Amino acid sequence: MYPLSEILTSSNASYLQYISKKTGFLISGKKPEKIQWLWVHLLKLYHEKSIKKILNFNERYAFEELLNNFGYIPNSECGAVHEAIENKIPWIFKYPHGGIFIPLELIKTLMQDEEYFKHNYFFSLLKKLTLKEQKDFASFLGNSYETQANLSFEKNQLDMALVLYIWFARQFIHRKNLSFEFIEKGRIINSPFSFLRENTKSKNNSLSEEGILPEKPVFLWSYLQNAFGGRSSEIEKWIVLMREAKKGFYRSLSLAASPKNRLVEIFKMGLLMPILPHKLNTNKNIENIKAVTPREIFSFLKQRNEKMNNIHLKN
Repeated sequence: MYPLSEILTSSNASYLQYISKKTGFLISGKKPEKIQWLWVHLLKLYHEKSIKKILNFNERYAFEELLNNFGYIPNSECGAVHEAIENKIPWIFKYPHGGIFIPLELIKTLMQDEEYFKHNYFFSLLKKLTLKEQKDFASFLGNSYETQANLSFEKNQLDMALVLYIWFARQFIHRKNLSFEFIEKGRIINSPFSFLRENTKSKNNSLSEEGILPEKPVFLWSYLQNAFGGRSSEIEKWIVLMREAKKGFYRSLSLAASPKNRLVEIFKMGLLMPILPHKLNTNKNIENIKAVTPREIFSFLKQRNEKMNNIHLKN
């Protein structure tokens, strides 16, 4: 979640020398036009170099790990395999303070590659939203000072997707403002992705009623009815607002449910992302809305659960 253009303007001579040597592009100064031509050069290298061809199996796994961690691996988690992918891929760089990263400028390029959308990466799911839905999503995330300070409204779909991606990257990389009440009020079953609703004493509350964060796209309404059966009225109101009032996806949700509602929380935290059909407001298209847990979030929850299990084992 770091832009190379900003890092270059504040870096020392040795880092500029590293960039020049790595990319084969001489940076003789920090002028904006020099950095712009560097990106033209990197984009050419991006299209010429195939990840599958230049990385072995372990290195491809490390590359996926880098993507899953919002394009940044800190120094404490970097190993030889991470150094290998930094050496082989011209647009993966050492971070000045340690670790490796994919610059945000390249994340915008990855957004436009359908291959990443097939694997449900957060940046691709955000890019697939229309500009209006992206802006509605930004408004939906809240009116706190921090939100207002970090979420700008852009005129370009790619730029708006990147703003939202940076927002979520900061939340998950720095572990800021993360409350998993949505899951933790329930009873954890086997994994961080499975939970039972809070009324665990109910006779009807069984393993068949567990809600599972979907690793692959599922039809939204049937999924929500299974995971949030007690929220049928909010779900129905949400659908009506989209169908009859012609409101957007996030705008309708914000009007249908209270801010602390679990339906709101799961989307506000990024645990579910919608995959919206073209021309959303038609009956058939509303029925065909799908949802999926972004790969980055899935990976984060898995790591978090492993750490919690290790803590319990030590105790």
